[in-house]
Parts: sequence; structure tokens; C-alpha cells
Amino acid sequence: MKLLTAVLLLLVAVSSKAQGSSSTVIPSTVPSPTGDTSQVTGASSDSTGSTGSSAAPGSTVTDGSNTGSTAPVPSTTPTPMKFSTFPVSNDVSVLDAKLILQQAVQLDQQINELNTFLINAQADTNPNNSPLFAQLTAFSNNITSQNATLQGYITKLNALTATQASINTRLDSATNTFVCFSQSSCVTDVPTTPEPTSPGSTPAVTECTNTTLTATLDTPQTHPQPSTQNAAQCVVSVKAYTSTNNVNITISASFTGNDAFVKLVETRTQESVTINGTVSNYTFSGFQQVDVYYYSGPRSTVQFNFDYVEVNNCKLNCTGDNGKCIVSQSGQQYCECKKCEFSGTNCETTLPDPCQSKQKRACGQNALSPYGVCYKNICSDQCFSCACSPGAKSPPDQSCPKPSPTDPTPVPPVAPTPPSVCPTTVAPTTTPALLTSTIAPTADVTSATNAAGSTGATGSSATGSTVTSDVASSSATGGSSTNATDTTQSSTDASTVSTSSTS
Repeated sequence: MKLLTAVLLLLVAVSSKAQGSSSTVIPSTVPSPTGDTSQVTGASSDSTGSTGSSAAPGSTVTDGSNTGSTAPVPSTTPTPMKFSTFPVSNDVSVLDAKLILQQAVQLDQQINELNTFLINAQADTNPNNSPLFAQLTAFSNNITSQNATLQGYITKLNALTATQASINTRLDSATNTFVCFSQSSCVTDVPTTPEPTSPGSTPAVTECTNTTLTATLDTPQTHPQPSTQNAAQCVVSVKAYTSTNNVNITISASFTGNDAFVKLVETRTQESVTINGTVSNYTFSGFQQVDVYYYSGPRSTVQFNFDYVEVNNCKLNCTGDNGKCIVSQSGQQYCECKKCEFSGTNCETTLPDPCQSKQKRACGQNALSPYGVCYKNICSDQCFSCACSPGAKSPPDQSCPKPSPTDPTPVPPVAPTPPSVCPTTVAPTTTPALLTSTIAPTADVTSATNAAGSTGATGSSATGSTVTSDVASSSATGGSSTNATDTTQSSTDASTVSTSSTS
């Protein structure tokens, strides 16, 4: 390369010198008979004492005794130089500028999305203004309240134990008195007062098995629970198939006796309602999962059935089927585009075919005898994979080994059918509650407003029935919950029902 540059510089220098010189006739001297010389140029003759016309280049100049001479004209054209050619080549292909620009735009979008995610994550971990820390504070307050309630129960239990000991003492005294009378035959007449009616024997506890149900998006399903007496406390858990969606439960319940209840609990925030009277088509909504607890005492029965369905709360337009709307852990909604096919905030940009010339060359598709073929693979980080000819020695996913000259001609490869769904080994994550349940106020029904600002529909309830929110105050994403003024049962009372039912 350096030799070629030197030759070019020499050629330019020679050409410049040739153009800068004038095309003139070199002067020649013609001798005269007297011994003088006359200058002959291409323009005029200045010989003294002689006459004549100017001589043209190449003409013969004579006088009386001169036999004539010819002035030679030198050539002004330089002799061309001989050059040697050197072939220069390489195996570097020109990159596709359009593809580079598209990939740069995609990378910029991904960086912006990651930056937004980091900003939201930083906001979530701010102890001064963070919904997650607010929920943690609410949980701590709830635990403190429950601990105070438990201490009250312990005090009552100690008092009841002392009362029971006193009653046992009095019973022993009365038993001794009756034994004394019976042995001394002091009492001979039959008593005239009727004996009190016995409530009968206590039925055995009806055992049960906890059940887990999975809700389907926009497809209601039904779960019946027959009438059960003296039912041990059990739970029916209803989970959303997609962890970022809500679960809606519409329940109807009936009871006999005064020692039975059904309790609906949203597992993420522990917001709940307790039903201890007949209700019809009562709706409760929770994020990700709702647990339905039920119990009945020895002299009570409980019967209920409910419909459950999964509801999508993400409302972003992801350009039809180009992507799906997702709710992040920080509560942000975003579009998750189909990998290797679409990109953009709303998945509005169609990505080009990942198998360009570079990828085809890596797979061996452009070889004279192809030994591999490039195909789109959404399960690959680079969106493409190579299908190599049969017999290839341990080929990597994104290139095929070039066969040696001694190998037989490779069999033309065939691209497999690309996968539509990629397997994942990511462990499930726990997402904090974003859209919590709420209870709409009606007669004899406690109302609570959730943090997200939406309210759950409430069906009809029978006269005298009670549907009670067990959360007096809680903190969640974006606000706090408040109870209505017509609360029929406090959180402490509801806790009393749950505690007494399990004891």
C-alpha cells in the first residue's frame, strides 16, 4: 500500500512539471561567412547588415556563401513511466447501515425502559415516600393491634379459668351434699319441677381439606359448598392464572345458629370481609389471590356457593396482538412485545428479519455448497439460530462449522419449525398488591375504599345479615382505606369471631 502511494505521488509531480514548462524552440547558432554568428529563434533574426525574413522552426537559413543548416526541434512530451499493479482485496463485508440504525433505536428504547424501571424501583425503596414502606407500616400497626387484642383474650382466659375453678369447687360441694342426702335418705319424695331439657349430644367436628382453585380470564366458574354443621375452619384459595390480574368472587351464603361465618381475605394486603348472615350475589375483588374461610359451631350450619373469574386490570393498547399489557411490581403498566417481532412503547414497530447477510454467512448459508441455514428463533438472545447440515461436529447455536475439503459434500440443511413459546426457568415472583378489594356500602354492610380508588360491587343481603370489613384502616399503593360511619362490627369484633371459631 505504501509503494502504491509513492508511485502516485511521483506521477503527480512529473505531470505538474510538464504542464509548467513552455513549448519553445531551443536557440541554434548559424555560422556566417565573416565569422559572426546570427541568433535564429522561432520569432526573428537580428543579423547585422543582412536582410531576410524570420525563419520558422525547422527551416534552412542561408546567405551568399552558406550552404544551409537545419535547426533541430527537441520533443516536449515526457516519456511515460511504467507502473506495476498490485491486487488489493479483503474479506470484510460492508455493514448494513439501516440494520445498525434500527438496532441502535431498539437499544435506546430498552435503555429508556430500564431507566424508567430503575427510577420506579428507587421510588419504591424511598422510606420517606414509598407505597411498599407504607404497606409495611400498615402491617406493623396491624400486628401491634392484633397483639393487644391477643393480650386481652389471654386476660379473659385467665379470668375464665379462675371462674371455672370456683365453679368446680361449688360443684364438688353440691355433689357432696346430694351424696349425703342420698345416703341418709333425707329426700324421699319425687321432685315436682320438671328437669331441664338436654340439648343433646354434641355432633362430631366435620373435617375438611383446604382447596386451591385457579381462575380463568373472563370465564366464570362455580364452586359449591353444601350445608355443614360443626365444620372445622377451612379455606378455599382462588388464584389468578396470571399473577398481575385480579380475582372477582360473587358469593351467596346462608347460616343457621349464631356461631358460623364466611370470611373473604385478599392475601397480599390481608384486607378482608366477614359474612355472618344470609347474603346473595355479594362481590369481592382481590389482587392475585383471594382466600375464602368458613366455619360453623356445634349448633350452627354454614352453606354457600360462589362464582370466581380472573379480570385483567392492564388497559394499555399494545397494537393488537403485537404484545400484551403487563403491570410491574411498582404498579407501572407497560407493553411486553412479541420477542424478535415488534418493539416500541406500544409494540408499534415491526422488527426486520434477523437473518441478514452476516447471520447467513455465519451459518454457512451463502457458501457455494451450503452447510447451514439461518432461521428466526425467538428463544435465542440474538433472535436467530443456525440449522447445520447433518453430521456437523457439535455446532454452536449461532454458527455452523465449516466442513474441511476432505469431508463429503454436505447435505443441504433444512430449517426446523421455530418455537412459538420459550421454556422458562425463572422462579415465580411475589408481586405486592396494586389493585386491592373494596366493599360498597349498603344497609347493614360496612364499606371500605381501597387504595386504587375502585369499589367492589355488593349484592343483596337478607334482613339482619352483616357483611363486615375487617380492616379498620390500612395503607396501600397511592392512598389509605377508610371505613364508613355505619360500621356494624369493628375489626376487633371480627377478629373475635375468627379467634373463637378456631378455639
